[in-house]
Amino acid sequence: MASNARSLPFRVGVIAATITIGLALLLLVVNRLGRPAAPSAALTDDPSADAALGASPDTPPPDEAAQIATESVTLQLFLIDSANRRLVPRIQRLEAPLTLAAKAQLAIEQLIATPGSPLPRGTEVREVWVSTAGIAYVDFGANLPISMPKGSLAEIHAVYGVVGTLTTSFPQIRAVQFLVDGSSVDTLTGHFDLAGPILPHGDWLY
Repeated sequence: MASNARSLPFRVGVIAATITIGLALLLLVVNRLGRPAAPSAALTDDPSADAALGASPDTPPPDEAAQIATESVTLQLFLIDSANRRLVPRIQRLEAPLTLAAKAQLAIEQLIATPGSPLPRGTEVREVWVSTAGIAYVDFGANLPISMPKGSLAEIHAVYGVVGTLTTSFPQIRAVQFLVDGSSVDTLTGHFDLAGPILPHGDWLY
């Protein structure tokens, strides 16, 4: 009887310890089950996670990258001389897109913006494209014929200013077809036949 009484506290201690350990294990399991899962690498803002997935947050899409890429080009802009008689070249170097059509459009836009331009300031260049035969199709806005100065000399300067600028700046271009608002035109102001592609003419350039 005395032996049983002495072992009772020991048994109670063992039971208490067992219950404590069981509760601790139960809390540990509940804590792990209730914890939210780590966010997927695809949903994080961590650049290293994006790199692991083969993507870089600083790399633009292919089309955008092509638009950003440029190279240095040398243009010859044909401007009206101080006596208003002839066209004279002016060298201009700048950064331009890689495609020939984009370079050609930039060249005409630079021609318009430069003092002495044979084209009226504010002339719109809607689009430029170049055929495999080397003909540059330059589509001007509808305002060009309206804003052109009157007279045959002004029209000749405008036509050969464009033709000279493109054919001299870009050897791949041998002639220019003028369009207005997406359509071919017979003339700008009634003095020069623009029904077909116009070749450069040295007598009007310099």
